[in-house]
Amino acid sequence: MDLLDLARQIVAALGPGWIAERGYMIRAHVVLYGPDQQILTITHDEDSHRHSDHGHLQISASYGEFSRHLDSGKGGDVITAAAERPAPAIATDITRRLLPDYETTLERCRTRAHEDALRLAERRETIDTLCQILAPAEIVRGDHVSFGQSGDHIRGQIRVLHSGATEFELDVTAAHTLQLARVIAAHRRTAQDQN
Repeated sequence: MDLLDLARQIVAALGPGWIAERGYMIRAHVVLYGPDQQILTITHDEDSHRHSDHGHLQISASYGEFSRHLDSGKGGDVITAAAERPAPAIATDITRRLLPDYETTLERCRTRAHEDALRLAERRETIDTLCQILAPAEIVRGDHVSFGQSGDHIRGQIRVLHSGATEFELDVTAAHTLQLARVIAAHRRTAQDQN
């Protein structure tokens, strides 16, 4: 069986935008790429130790770069089809049995990836703004802004978390501790009044 030829017939039946390429196991593996970043793999392993694999194609959904956005336990979308079935029938099985759940999950992963990218951009902007406000300051360990030096009245680090919240670690001289505490208390009162 020429698996790549069969895969090309399957993508023709799946519709415009689908392509088939050889996979890492040249004779037993092909990858189908869809028009909306779908990735399906088809394997046909006649040498498998499992007799149930013989004569069957295993068609699996892949999430590529979006896999880190999968819910726990998700992403194992797999169907099997008899290898001797006509390509249009296999394409119908893929469309009916695999793609609906796969595309829903893939869209959820895309949304999460987009939200993460926005959060990352906001976080980067916060870090850059902190560096400007507290200049001279520097970014350390990717998400910490370090400012001040030994002998300054106040020095420390501000860590910007993935959520956008921050953690402060400050060293303040005794003479400025109460002054800083008053600023914090005034800010807390203002925040409480706004709620």
